Amino acid sequence: MKLHTLAFLSISGLTVLGIACGGKTPPKEPAVVEAVADAAPPEPADAAPAEPKPLIERIGGKDTLKGVLDTFGKNVAGDKRVSKAFGKTLKVEQFRDMLFDHICEKSGGDCKYAGKPWKDVTKPLKITEVQWDALVEALKSAMEEKKVGETEAGDVISTIGELKDQIVDPASKKK
Repeated sequence: MKLHTLAFLSISGLTVLGIACGGKTPPKEPAVVEAVADAAPPEPADAAPAEPKPLIERIGGKDTLKGVLDTFGKNVAGDKRVSKAFGKTLKVEQFRDMLFDHICEKSGGDCKYAGKPWKDVTKPLKITEVQWDALVEALKSAMEEKKVGETEAGDVISTIGELKDQIVDPASKKK
């Protein structure tokens, strides 16, 4: 009989529970959505990536480049490894100005290199590999002094790197 009573109470409890809930399933909690207040709206899927700024802008413009090359000229004039090559046919200042026009043009500025071909202008200088390295060091030092960013400095060095074969005397490479 006790089993009968236990079964009756269980069924009665479930019935009461069913009536109390109204036979409805409990409501689901709403989904939690996180939002960032300062998030920008998503860009359209077909939007092209932004064009990178030209190198001349990234280094700070023509005035910054002029300052770098002025310091470069002083560095070259003070470096005995390379300064002795200049003076007779091409002065350091002329070389500096030519380099300004070349770098400005190649880096997206509104300058135009209008000088003679580099090979012709620098041939009488007989620039050696060691002197080329001194020129590059002088430029790197000038860019450090003028606080040109590392990436931009590397890009400027790459820009003049294309001139190496035109500036370095081929006879000096054989030694």
